Amino acid sequence: MLTRTGVMLGTPAYMAPEQFASGTFDARSDQFSFCVALWEALYDQRPFAGRTMVELSAAVAAGKLREPPADTRIPGFLQAALRRGLSVDPDARWPDLTALLTELERDPSMGRRRLLVGGGLAAALLGALAVGPALAEHHQAEDIEICPAADARLEGVWDLSLHHQVHQAFAGDSSQVQQAVQINHFLDDYAADWLAMHKDACEDTNVRRELSPAILDKRMQCLEERRMALGAVSHQLAGGPQPQLEPLVVIAGLPSIERCGDLDYLEAQAPMPDDRALAASVNEVRARLAELRAQVDAGSPHQSLPALEALAEEAVALGYAPLDAQVLTELAFAQAGMGDPRESQRRLEEAVVASIRTGQDELAGRAGTELIYVSGWLLKDTDTALRWADMVGAWHERTHAPPVARAMALGAEALVRAGAGLPHETLALESLALLGLDDKTFDGLDELEAAEAKTAMWVFNIFTLGDIYTGNHARAHAMAVRAQELRGRFFPADDVDLMTLTYNRSRTAMAIGEWDEATRLLAEYQPEDPAAVRIPAPAQYPWLFTAWKLTLGIPMAQALGEDPCTREARDLADSPAPPPEDSRARLVRARAHRVCGDLDEADAILSTIGTEIEAYAPMNGAIWLERAALHFAQGRLDEARADNLAVIDWAQRNGRRQQMDVAEALQGLAAVDHARGRDDLARAELHEALAIHEAIRPQGHPASIVVLEALAELEGDEALRRRAEELRQTLR
Repeated sequence: MLTRTGVMLGTPAYMAPEQFASGTFDARSDQFSFCVALWEALYDQRPFAGRTMVELSAAVAAGKLREPPADTRIPGFLQAALRRGLSVDPDARWPDLTALLTELERDPSMGRRRLLVGGGLAAALLGALAVGPALAEHHQAEDIEICPAADARLEGVWDLSLHHQVHQAFAGDSSQVQQAVQINHFLDDYAADWLAMHKDACEDTNVRRELSPAILDKRMQCLEERRMALGAVSHQLAGGPQPQLEPLVVIAGLPSIERCGDLDYLEAQAPMPDDRALAASVNEVRARLAELRAQVDAGSPHQSLPALEALAEEAVALGYAPLDAQVLTELAFAQAGMGDPRESQRRLEEAVVASIRTGQDELAGRAGTELIYVSGWLLKDTDTALRWADMVGAWHERTHAPPVARAMALGAEALVRAGAGLPHETLALESLALLGLDDKTFDGLDELEAAEAKTAMWVFNIFTLGDIYTGNHARAHAMAVRAQELRGRFFPADDVDLMTLTYNRSRTAMAIGEWDEATRLLAEYQPEDPAAVRIPAPAQYPWLFTAWKLTLGIPMAQALGEDPCTREARDLADSPAPPPEDSRARLVRARAHRVCGDLDEADAILSTIGTEIEAYAPMNGAIWLERAALHFAQGRLDEARADNLAVIDWAQRNGRRQQMDVAEALQGLAAVDHARGRDDLARAELHEALAIHEAIRPQGHPASIVVLEALAELEGDEALRRRAEELRQTLR
């Protein structure tokens, strides 16, 4: 029977003894399978008896061959060749399949007499060198391929049973059925790619004779590592939803199948140890490493770190350097999830060195990409991050890295550049193009694989943040919609990152004047029980959601003429954020204290983020504006004016005059000038702010309400007051 992906739930009758013992296999294991199939074709029975898995594996491990039927007319030299290929010890088998085939074609008898009825040995081989479901079921000597399908090797790794378990685990209610289908679709595709690559690897060496047995061994080892990873991921997901688990992230962490066909990559890999016991130990550690990586990707670095540290000691004791580098890399990624970026940076740098030293460029590139993010985004060390970006780009170019790996690195660099206020759009577009998306329409989202979809979401969000910063509000909103909708295809409504993307979309909707959309989105994504949200620290979520509502609620209250010290503002002011509290969280808390009249507390909080003013460029405007509002409330008019001018000067120097931050700064300047009796200046500044609003939303921007009322007060113009009231009615 076949699974939905074509993975056969077949018999292990063709497995070599080393596969039963440890799951390891190489080209000699394939030779064993071939000899089983040929023996069955010639004698109409398999060489090893066994009605159960236990009986069969015992017979194979003991090398207990069945005696051929007495009435067969198969030459002794042919049986001897097959017996050697069926040796329990892989080293006792033929050096490779080519040597076996050469022996099978050699007829030691005089006159090269025909061996089988109906034709010579060549004809017999053509009629016998294939194995398939019909042979397994009927024991007939039908066509047997030299490279039989490796379906049985995926039994217990990704088969019909696991397919059903994963679907049942994630299709808990009707709202999550699509997510369950998507998860299985991605795993089905990965399994199908694995099977295709396995067959191609065997045929390249044993049929087309294009690649050496040594390369075949490396391809098989590469595929074995991917098989372990697939098994670890499928079993992780079969456990069902967990608070930290993001299925797409776990699936996206599966290593590239494509690499197993890359000769440059394969030739750089160290061969497995010659010592069979050591090789088995290496594979056993790799299997556990795959499980731990899946746990880390599932959002459980705290649980996995002790086991990874113990595994690192085991790897060192084995003395196989490539394994050391692999464990060290996964240990570094686990550390990255522990909230200590300095330690993460140190571990990742060690992993890069170890990976390069052992010829594992794929590992080096993966760790290097994480270093771009850790150095530039978490540690705000832009120069170091961009040097890593150059290094990773060079590795990827030299090693012909898969497009998704290159896209992730470009996305990380684009994020760092956006955060530093540097040009980033070209890199982000290149990243999306590598994923196969049109650089103008972004068509192709429905065809993305898991790793590609994860990267695309990330890049769309980078565009959103960068465009908010540059004042390209319309595109920021369009990108935010794409990011939110793409993540919504793969994650349930209580996914915290989906909620974050929803908040970003709400912010962009506010910027373009679609305030109804902004408030509707936040209302839709507010869970009934915030403490049950699936995030690593559920206690943070109620605070986060209140902060999001406050960010949008203050301008809404001001536009409606209501007290901005809303319930959310007071709750936020009275409840310090749970750790980690970064500069953005502190800024929101300072705003809450200010609008509720706690000016000294707001001042104290703002003073703690002064040193970060140039570290995260998109925050600069917000920091200056909050300082300006606080200083104005304190009567420190000179400082308030300087803060507002800093926003305008900074935007003008960067060609970003037409953005909402500038309009808000102009309103702040107008308030200062009005307080000093400079109403002519105040009117000019308010008209300039109004022009920015109207350029963004010609039919009337809700943010214009406060500006129109201030102008009406200064100019005594009732028409302006009526316009303000008409806009206000649209919000009620």
